[in-house]
Amino acid sequence: PVQGDKDALVARFDSSGQLMWGWSYGVAGATLYLVEADQDGAGGVIALGVRTVGSVRTRVAVRLSSTGAKLWSVDLPGAPFPYDMAADDAGGAAFVGADSGAGWVGHVDSMGALDWATPLPQMSYTSTVLHQPNGEWLVCGTDGGSSTVDHVVLVRLSASGAVLSTVNLDEISSPLPEIEDLLMDSEGNLILGGSRWSPVSFSENRGWIGRIVIHELSTPRCPGTPNSTGSPAIPAAHGSPMLGDNRVTLFATGLPAQAPAIFVTSRTVGSVPNPGGADGVLCLGGPIGRYARPGEVLQADGFGRIHLGIDMTDLPIRNGGVSAMAGEEWHYQAWYRDVATFAGSNFSSSASIVLQ
Repeated sequence: PVQGDKDALVARFDSSGQLMWGWSYGVAGATLYLVEADQDGAGGVIALGVRTVGSVRTRVAVRLSSTGAKLWSVDLPGAPFPYDMAADDAGGAAFVGADSGAGWVGHVDSMGALDWATPLPQMSYTSTVLHQPNGEWLVCGTDGGSSTVDHVVLVRLSASGAVLSTVNLDEISSPLPEIEDLLMDSEGNLILGGSRWSPVSFSENRGWIGRIVIHELSTPRCPGTPNSTGSPAIPAAHGSPMLGDNRVTLFATGLPAQAPAIFVTSRTVGSVPNPGGADGVLCLGGPIGRYARPGEVLQADGFGRIHLGIDMTDLPIRNGGVSAMAGEEWHYQAWYRDVATFAGSNFSSSASIVLQ
């Protein structure tokens, strides 16, 4: 039965689409709507919404059991602008939104009691929150940086809500960007999706998706030499060390914008300063392979980044390709043009991968 002017509804379906249970929530004279729901780790659901009575709005949260029975409901403090929530593994949940033009994240325990709340003044509002397996939280939003460009901001918090780090994701900053979701893939890296206005025309709204690598496959080795950007280029490998997966991608960052580049590789380390008159150090020894075959020569983007997916059954070593073997350690560097220097080219630092 309808309990208020407009009630909220939570329903659960089985894998075949059959309704298992439905639950409605309403208050006399109130309008309610839910913005997000998540499983609570015990077969139940925690939902976030807003209750409106006249001109007064209140953030509300409710927890339901695995059979759809209400365990608790609670009013959350602050301005009623909730955007997202994520449940933890102990029956609690974190909620994000905005209070007086600043981001906000709060957490309730398994009984619905607010146990911490953290203002995030580095954001104008918080869009989405993600619970990590180690108990930490990631919150993403925007900073309202200027009238033309808002910066996308990622904040990492401890299990108790303390801010651990803040990163500006300048590559996806734009006029009025919106972060719609934040997910974690099977390798523990982050997937973000959202929309942003075109920098050319505010009448165009473009969707986007991005991946943030958290866990690197490679280990840094010898350091690089600064290039014309003032810093050295840095390589990394992401993917799987299992040869059967054949899923490795080489990356390098910190190159000059638009610089042509290739990756070089070897199973042996070395140290050759200024090889062929180039800046930097060639950190490879023994037979050295160049990823300079068709489709492998790269050009850095405007942020100085390159990447190349490689085939572990066809690694270039001098006159041909070889298959990697389990237990081998392969070393990589990027070799790139740097026309703003006398030498004209430079080497990144090096990184290595141990294969299984």
